[in-house]
Amino acid sequence: YNMDIKPEGLTEAHKSKLKGLIAKLEKHPDIIHFLEPVNWKALGLYDYPTIIKRPMDISTVKKNLSKNKYKTLDTFLNDIDLIWKNCKTYNQIESPIYEQAEMMEKVFEKA
Repeated sequence: YNMDIKPEGLTEAHKSKLKGLIAKLEKHPDIIHFLEPVNWKALGLYDYPTIIKRPMDISTVKKNLSKNKYKTLDTFLNDIDLIWKNCKTYNQIESPIYEQAEMMEKVFEKA
């Protein structure tokens, strides 16, 4: 992530690059479970809000980016990382969704 960020925050050019990164992620088949907030009620995951204190997903990152909520590259990257971290915190190692989170983490690191 080689971007020269000024103190005033992300420029339109930065945001355009980050939107391109998100678009790459969205094309990956393993992204499906990470596109929208976890609907824990519908899934019957009633302990989800007690375990995951700050839910994050791709649609929320996109909204935050378009609303200029990210003042630094790190805040953007932290939210992307939080998507995978939350999944791996809540789900068991070797479960399919845990492995999908690991795959998406690797895809993002290479993007």
